[in-house]
Amino acid sequence: MRPGIALECRKQGFPRGLLAGRSARLVVTMGMPALIYRWYFRAHGVRELERSLLRFAGDDACPRNSVGDVTWREMQSDGVGSVG
Repeated sequence: MRPGIALECRKQGFPRGLLAGRSARLVVTMGMPALIYRWYFRAHGVRELERSLLRFAGDDACPRNSVGDVTWREMQSDGVGSVG
Protein backbone atom coordinates (compact mmCIF):
# COMPACT_ATOMS: atom_id res chain seq x y z
CA MET A 1 0.00 0.00 0.00
CA ARG A 2 2.43 2.59 -1.21
CA PRO A 3 1.54 6.24 -1.71
CA GLY A 4 0.99 7.00 -5.38
CA ILE A 5 0.12 3.38 -6.21
CA ALA A 6 -2.75 2.52 -3.88
CA LEU A 7 -3.37 5.83 -2.11
CA GLU A 8 -3.10 9.49 -3.03
CA CYS A 9 -1.88 11.53 -0.06
CA ARG A 10 -3.57 14.86 0.56
CA LYS A 11 -2.68 17.81 2.73
CA GLN A 12 -5.97 17.54 4.64
CA GLY A 13 -8.30 14.64 5.34
CA PHE A 14 -8.04 10.99 4.44
CA PRO A 15 -6.03 9.75 1.49
CA ARG A 16 -7.96 8.98 -1.69
CA GLY A 17 -7.99 5.36 -2.87
CA LEU A 18 -6.49 4.75 -6.30
CA LEU A 19 -7.53 1.12 -6.72
CA ALA A 20 -11.08 1.87 -7.88
CA GLY A 21 -11.91 -0.16 -10.96
CA ARG A 22 -9.11 -2.64 -10.34
CA SER A 23 -9.36 -6.12 -8.90
CA ALA A 24 -7.48 -8.01 -6.24
CA ARG A 25 -7.51 -11.63 -5.15
CA LEU A 26 -6.90 -12.60 -1.56
CA VAL A 27 -5.36 -16.05 -1.04
CA VAL A 28 -5.33 -17.26 2.57
CA THR A 29 -3.46 -20.38 3.64
CA MET A 30 -3.85 -21.84 7.10
CA GLY A 31 -3.16 -24.95 9.12
CA MET A 32 -6.80 -25.61 9.99
CA PRO A 33 -9.61 -26.69 7.66
CA ALA A 34 -10.92 -23.70 5.72
CA LEU A 35 -14.54 -24.68 6.33
CA ILE A 36 -14.04 -24.56 10.12
CA TYR A 37 -12.34 -21.17 9.84
CA ARG A 38 -15.19 -19.71 7.80
CA TRP A 39 -17.98 -21.30 9.85
CA TYR A 40 -16.72 -21.21 13.45
CA PHE A 41 -14.42 -18.18 13.39
CA ARG A 42 -16.53 -16.33 10.77
CA ALA A 43 -13.28 -15.50 8.89
CA HIS A 44 -12.93 -12.26 10.86
CA GLY A 45 -9.24 -11.83 9.99
CA VAL A 46 -9.87 -12.01 6.27
CA ARG A 47 -12.89 -9.72 6.45
CA GLU A 48 -10.97 -7.11 8.44
CA LEU A 49 -8.08 -7.25 5.98
CA GLU A 50 -10.50 -6.62 3.13
CA ARG A 51 -12.25 -3.82 4.96
CA SER A 52 -9.24 -2.01 6.39
CA LEU A 53 -6.83 -2.26 3.46
CA LEU A 54 -8.49 -3.14 0.19
CA ARG A 55 -11.76 -1.22 0.52
CA PHE A 56 -9.94 1.76 2.02
CA ALA A 57 -7.78 1.87 -1.12
CA GLY A 58 -10.86 1.70 -3.35
CA ASP A 59 -11.22 -2.00 -4.27
CA ASP A 60 -14.85 -3.03 -3.61
CA ALA A 61 -15.13 -6.67 -4.67
CA CYS A 62 -12.40 -9.06 -3.63
CA PRO A 63 -12.71 -12.78 -4.34
CA ARG A 64 -11.23 -15.00 -1.63
CA ASN A 65 -9.55 -18.35 -1.83
CA SER A 66 -9.18 -20.09 1.52
CA VAL A 67 -6.94 -23.12 1.53
CA GLY A 68 -6.90 -25.17 4.72
CA ASP A 69 -4.66 -27.89 6.17
CA VAL A 70 -1.60 -26.54 4.40
CA THR A 71 1.91 -27.32 5.56
CA TRP A 72 5.09 -25.55 4.47
CA ARG A 73 6.33 -28.56 2.50
CA GLU A 74 3.05 -28.76 0.57
CA MET A 75 3.31 -25.08 -0.32
CA GLN A 76 6.83 -25.54 -1.66
CA SER A 77 6.03 -28.66 -3.69
CA ASP A 78 2.69 -27.39 -5.12
CA GLY A 79 3.95 -23.95 -6.15
CA VAL A 80 1.62 -21.59 -4.31
CA GLY A 81 2.78 -18.69 -6.47
CA SER A 82 0.85 -20.11 -9.44
CA VAL A 83 -2.67 -19.16 -8.38
CA GLY A 84 -4.77 -18.18 -11.37
